[in-house]
Amino acid sequence: MNKTTLLFVLCCFFSVSLLAQNSDKPKEVTQTYFLQNVNIVPQPGQMITKGHLIVRDGIIENFGQSLSIPADAEVIKADSMFVYAGFIDALSHTAIPKEEDKKKSDNKNPGNPTNEEAGILPDRQAADLVSAEEGSIEKMRNLGFGISHVVPKGNMLPGSGATIVLNGKSGQGMVIQEDVSTFGQFKGSGRWYPQTIIGVLAKWKDLYRNAEVAKEHSKKYAMNPSGLARPSHDAATKALFPVIDKQKSIYIKANSHLDASRALKLQKDLGFNMVLCDLKQGWNLIDKIKVKNVPVLLSIDIPEKEKEDKKKKDEEKSEEKSEDKKEDKKEEEQEEDVDLEVEAFKERKKKSIANYIGQAAAFEKAGIPFSFSFLSGKGKDLQKNLRAMVEEGLSESAALAALTTNPAKLLGIQNIAGTIARGKMANLVVTENNYFDEKSKIRYVFVEGQVFKFEEKKKKKKKKGDAAASGLNIEGEWSYKMEIPTPENEGTMTIKKSDSGYTVTLVSPADPDEPETIEDVELDGDTMTFSFDVTDGMQMTIEMELTFTEESFEGTITAGQFGSFPMSGEKISGPKN
Repeated sequence: MNKTTLLFVLCCFFSVSLLAQNSDKPKEVTQTYFLQNVNIVPQPGQMITKGHLIVRDGIIENFGQSLSIPADAEVIKADSMFVYAGFIDALSHTAIPKEEDKKKSDNKNPGNPTNEEAGILPDRQAADLVSAEEGSIEKMRNLGFGISHVVPKGNMLPGSGATIVLNGKSGQGMVIQEDVSTFGQFKGSGRWYPQTIIGVLAKWKDLYRNAEVAKEHSKKYAMNPSGLARPSHDAATKALFPVIDKQKSIYIKANSHLDASRALKLQKDLGFNMVLCDLKQGWNLIDKIKVKNVPVLLSIDIPEKEKEDKKKKDEEKSEEKSEDKKEDKKEEEQEEDVDLEVEAFKERKKKSIANYIGQAAAFEKAGIPFSFSFLSGKGKDLQKNLRAMVEEGLSESAALAALTTNPAKLLGIQNIAGTIARGKMANLVVTENNYFDEKSKIRYVFVEGQVFKFEEKKKKKKKKGDAAASGLNIEGEWSYKMEIPTPENEGTMTIKKSDSGYTVTLVSPADPDEPETIEDVELDGDTMTFSFDVTDGMQMTIEMELTFTEESFEGTITAGQFGSFPMSGEKISGPKN
């Protein structure tokens, strides 16, 4: 099934519903909420047990242990749940659409490109690019985020950042602050200069020095234009004036130790204010970063710990059973050709992984506040990765600060966000248990007072003889039918299994030459789940959950704001048990 076809089907079916939503009917019964009997965490290190919290018209009206329920409030009975300030994404491309393919340039001189060809666009504003239809907004919001600092995509200098609230009908309506940062990275421009890292560093210095001269010239002309040529500086040059005046910081993406060192050297040579972003390998630079007092955004992307070798553990246990077996084992071990180099490599790898995971704890120990950026890594791994960092020594208070108070201060929005306080924006995260507990789930997210509820997904109990017990083979071709009254509601689905997992290919009769293949597929017993993004005109995430028997399946398809509806099918061909 082609993504565009699926989106068209959904739009047709729900057009009446959407028109009703845009009618003169009241949007909500109430804009007042009373969260009852919750553990309130106003800021890292504080907690009010068995408290209540009132949200009214997008603002936190009050919170505490002795509050009466307002007459117009919707009561949310969140017994013993935890309430935190809404998380703040310190840097990402959230809500920024994919760049359109550029037209082929007629420029025959790759050493003298235009600023656009070279990816030097500090004058481009993220605030002008933000789209309320981007599926990334919902994904970040589902993780507990209410505010994002977003920057354009691109090469060396993609543009200026903006802070946005993760809810709204229009991109401009989501913007809280414009032109809050300049985003840069050590990324060449392909066929245009600068291409290499040496060229990029040289271009950085050239741009900055030229902007300093241009700014001084503009200043002198404004004071007394007599005898001076009228300034005619390009937009990119003028966009760097606030950086030279230290009114704006340059947020430099520096994943590696080497890139971070380059950024620190560049900042030392030129003198601008800087934030090191998406840092993955910064543990050996902690002392230098602390001396320079450079703000840091650590990457949320960390490697997984290697699982302990079960076979090795079983061998060690078996050795304890008898002295004879021990002697036999020793003789066998002496006869083995132990590759010391491989063992050394494994040890270095283990230490390296520990450094990645323990980096946040090392920064905390050094007294360096930090936040997190989401330019790399998978947002869905946030909670899991934070727990791994906590296991490696990071305190829960420091982890929570990195999601709330630290980015609020860095972005200058601490007066409206980052903590739970009277009069602040009602951005809240409500979790079943302590957010850092392994099984804790997010149940509610408030963004400027609008509530988003997440139902607990309960796994179906397995019956004797079902797929988990019988080893049901779901590979093959299946028919499918979506229960919506439109012509294009049927098609075929092919499921294949490989060493890396399952793939699902959907084909609609309307577009037989444009199948949709999904590779990120999960199978739990007889239940398969997968999702994909639709980005043609309207952006949303399509999610499917299907439960199989030997000959048929039933399930649901969920399509963002359109909700969920039934889907079923039968096996056409393929292996059977």
